[in-house]
Amino acid sequence: MRVTDTRGFKLRAGRGDQSGKGAVRASGRLRFGTAHMLATILVSVVLLAGATCPATAASSASGGTESVFSLGAGSRALGMGGAFTAVSDDATALYWNPAGLPRLEQTSVAGFHSTLFEGSSYDFFSVCQPTVRFGSFGFAFIRVGTGGIQAYDSRSRHLGEIDFSQSEMLFSYGREALFDVRVGASLKIVSERMGDHSAGGVGFDLGAMYPIPYLEGFTLGLALRDVPGAKLKLVERVERTPRTVRIGAAYRGAFRDNQDAVTLAADASLPERAPTAVSLGGEYLIDNLVALRMGLKEGKFTAGAGVRWRDYSFDYSMGSTELGSLHQFSVSAAFGDPVAIRRQREVLERQRDVARMLKEERSRKIDAHMQLAREAFAESSYSAALEEWNLVLEYEPGNAEAAEGIGRARQALAEKTEQEARRAELQVRVHVLVELGREFLEQGELRLALLKFGQASRLEPENQEVSAWISRADSLVSNEVSARVEQARQLAASGKHLEAFSAWNRVLLLEPDNPVALAGLDESKKSLESMDENLAEARRRIDALGLYTRAVRAYERGDYQDAKAMVNEVLRLYPADKDALRFAERIEERLSPPKPKVEEDIRELYVEGMNHFNSGEYEKAIESWQKILEMDPDNEMVTKNIEKAKARLSSGERTAQ
Repeated sequence: MRVTDTRGFKLRAGRGDQSGKGAVRASGRLRFGTAHMLATILVSVVLLAGATCPATAASSASGGTESVFSLGAGSRALGMGGAFTAVSDDATALYWNPAGLPRLEQTSVAGFHSTLFEGSSYDFFSVCQPTVRFGSFGFAFIRVGTGGIQAYDSRSRHLGEIDFSQSEMLFSYGREALFDVRVGASLKIVSERMGDHSAGGVGFDLGAMYPIPYLEGFTLGLALRDVPGAKLKLVERVERTPRTVRIGAAYRGAFRDNQDAVTLAADASLPERAPTAVSLGGEYLIDNLVALRMGLKEGKFTAGAGVRWRDYSFDYSMGSTELGSLHQFSVSAAFGDPVAIRRQREVLERQRDVARMLKEERSRKIDAHMQLAREAFAESSYSAALEEWNLVLEYEPGNAEAAEGIGRARQALAEKTEQEARRAELQVRVHVLVELGREFLEQGELRLALLKFGQASRLEPENQEVSAWISRADSLVSNEVSARVEQARQLAASGKHLEAFSAWNRVLLLEPDNPVALAGLDESKKSLESMDENLAEARRRIDALGLYTRAVRAYERGDYQDAKAMVNEVLRLYPADKDALRFAERIEERLSPPKPKVEEDIRELYVEGMNHFNSGEYEKAIESWQKILEMDPDNEMVTKNIEKAKARLSSGERTAQ
């Protein structure tokens, strides 16, 4: 083939001497811009003659106005007449519509080769990687080239052979967007070489696909190629790849339990510098194994077939051009697990990670609650320890240490509660003894007051209040003893030995080991025995005083029956003895206690009232003690306590709750 431009520069395509490849002679008469344009027209005519020209290559309406890569990619798509904009479901989607990348389920590769006329070739290779969460990525390389082009200058002088090639690298990305729309984009790096000269540029492709929701199997597609197109400059002339808009629609339906499938597609191509072209195509897949294809590309018939085996495919397509038929072959393969399985695996992995994190968090909480429980138990905070161990059992019902800890905490809590109850009861008993001692002090019964204070001190030795009352009672006893000793001495000095004898006995009731009283009592007894007059009365009086003293000792020991018998004997001797009469009443009170149940109820109510009183809850204390008075109206101690509580209330005193 020989082409001559209007300026006389001549190129001849053919198989020439290979030794001249790659060599271009520079000449002032050689215009590479014109040569580049003519070479591009030549290759475009060779590649696209049948698809873009209604007549001959030389008179094509679109020759040189479309990209040299407009032939397409993949025998499957070309067998369907290139109606692939809305299909784009394999590794050639980078070329036809990058929005089809999200339709790929596995890592996919595809290779395509077509031997063109005059020794030209067209090659395509792509690899696509879908991801679970970040969309799909792809890379493709396309190259078209021819060699052995004879270069001539404007005077038809032979300049040798040159090569021409143009290539594209596509870096693509696609993903699903809103409303099930799939979008995609490709960055195109275009390079062109003629002889020793080269140029490069950058372009972009955009695409979208939309599966119609109410028409199952129908999909619409849109591809905007070379927007903007790459600008290439070889020597002088700058050329921009013309943009193309492709609109497509497709339908896919499955039959025989998804073993057979049919695909129908239609595309409209709107090139920037060429007439609108329409492509139609269809594919019938039998048993997911064999595919038959047919199509029309700008009124010219295309056909193809393919074979699938597992994840491998081999495809063939044939296209008609005015220069002859083109036979094209492609192979493709898919690797790895499908995205759906990987997504499911990722979900399971996330679930396992969540379960693991929950387990770790549960273990951490169990350890934290166990530590808190141990610390609380060590600090005798058994209620807090019990609560923490119960929380452990909520996280891990079978935890043996927690179960054992709960048992120990409950036992310790019961023991602590019992101890607190005993301590509260002890405090109440001490309080009762102190109140009795105070009452005896008011009545002048110093010995009995000391007895009660002593009992309270033995129950609670460190009680400062009890110690203070003991000191006060000791002081009163000491003063009383001194006064009675002086009185007894005066009686003895005046010869009133019987009265002196009685006075010494009263001193001994207060202070049994008082040596002065013991000596004075012995002296008075001897004086009485040496006297003849009133001897019988003296002896009776001595016996009565001795019985009274022994009765007091028996009462102090708790031998109330013995004390009663002795006091009765004293009253037989001296019926009007006031001390003996009062003592007899006290003994009767001890010998006539309330019934056991009533006594227990009174004790509990008294303890309850004291707890309220000590907490400043005086109304509640009065309420509890009033119940005691309903069972024991003559209980003077309870009556006094109620009066104290009322006095506290009237003064506005209240302990903070």
